[in-house]
Amino acid sequence: MDIAIFGTKALYPPDKENTISGHVQVPLKTAELLSKQGHDVSVITTDAPDNYRLPSVIDSDFNVYRVPDIFPERSSSTVDFQRIPALIRELRELISENQFDRVHFFGPEKINYLVFPVLFNQNIDSVAITYVNFDDNEDMMGRLVLGLLSRTVQFHTLSEFTSNQVKKHSHFLFDELEVSVTNPGIIRDFNDSTCSLDSTYRDSVLFWRNASLQNGADICAEAFTELSTQYPDQQFLFAVRHNDEYEDELEHCCSNHSNIDLLRYPYPDEVTIERLLVSARAVVLPFRDLSINPQFAVLESMASGTPLVTTPVGSNEEIISSGENGILANPTVKDNITAIKQILDNREQAKRIGENGRQEVTENWNWDSYSNTLKTASEI
Repeated sequence: MDIAIFGTKALYPPDKENTISGHVQVPLKTAELLSKQGHDVSVITTDAPDNYRLPSVIDSDFNVYRVPDIFPERSSSTVDFQRIPALIRELRELISENQFDRVHFFGPEKINYLVFPVLFNQNIDSVAITYVNFDDNEDMMGRLVLGLLSRTVQFHTLSEFTSNQVKKHSHFLFDELEVSVTNPGIIRDFNDSTCSLDSTYRDSVLFWRNASLQNGADICAEAFTELSTQYPDQQFLFAVRHNDEYEDELEHCCSNHSNIDLLRYPYPDEVTIERLLVSARAVVLPFRDLSINPQFAVLESMASGTPLVTTPVGSNEEIISSGENGILANPTVKDNITAIKQILDNREQAKRIGENGRQEVTENWNWDSYSNTLKTASEI
């Protein structure tokens, strides 16, 4: 079967291959798995500079087609509406010229507004959409488009949480949609014996994400500041990117507290996210909202075997039983301090939580079961 996988921003510069977001990991891993099942797979993604390429962590070669990017800046969320007609036209031409048997789109709920005109009057045997997220506030027009697509499209989500969001927005106009929940795995490898760090960053309490309000960097800054005086022998660490929203605030924390450190990507040669996670004493991710469900930083932190403190938002409650395989704390400074202290003051409990977290990801969020779901869907 000739299958096309569409996902935006799948091309990366060579020095950024260790920063691949979940939005990109899933469509590319899907392409790899389908290729290994014997299908001819092509990847369609949005344009990027000439030196950008598919990340080498994906173990397959594909035909790669580039189409116009409707976002003027790669990091921007502002749409250039003048580019939309060109994107639709080029997608339609690609699909028509290559006569794909199946086209699989990946994106949030807004992908529907692209899929509908792209599919109109096209002769395709099978079409699928995997929603990486689905907005609570989708309007009546969005529900109508979803209803029209439901006549011909297979729907997938990466979590039960998103599946429920899709179904909630469909029952006003028609019978409940059939939605397949796929539960993807992760790409990062935590089984390498060289994963652990022998450095000043070992046994730290770690925050690793963009230092933004959405990711709760401000909460961690206040919590780490207060805890640094209560636990003067404990290291606290921020691993972030340059020019993040709260970078100045984190700088201030570090300059005033000797046991709070700040790492900016790219890290020193011996330091990787995998090593930081495996070597940490605890991971703290106080999300106010999730950009993808599941949030891959949550799965990756749990897979490392280090106990995780995060918030009861989105699919986190689907993945984590608080006190068993992680700790769920409301996105407040007070609640995060309480949760971090629970880990620091109870080493045996912390060890058990970390081991259970790793087991949860190994058993319930893996590429083998995801691949089986793909295989079944492609045979329908």
